[in-house]
Amino acid sequence: MSGSGNMVSEEVEAEVSAALTQMVADERRHAGSQWRPIATAPKDGTPILGWWAGECMIVDWCIFVERWSSSHDGEDMFSPEPTHWMPLPEGPEEV
Repeated sequence: MSGSGNMVSEEVEAEVSAALTQMVADERRHAGSQWRPIATAPKDGTPILGWWAGECMIVDWCIFVERWSSSHDGEDMFSPEPTHWMPLPEGPEEV
């Protein structure tokens, strides 16, 4: 993790990853697949939901090393890299 003060414990990261994986599984089961080939993903720093090896996580393209990285700290590079992606859903409406 980076020293930027945005440290996320491995336990929290695992819980978020599991929740996202379940959300994606539910979405695919109920509404069909919105996954797109990773070659079509934006490489401008836009956070996306990446999928690979049965897992999903919010990732973005790191222009400095030209690889997908974790959006939470920018240091985690993935191997293998994501194979598919989808845009992040809109946030909830404020009440």
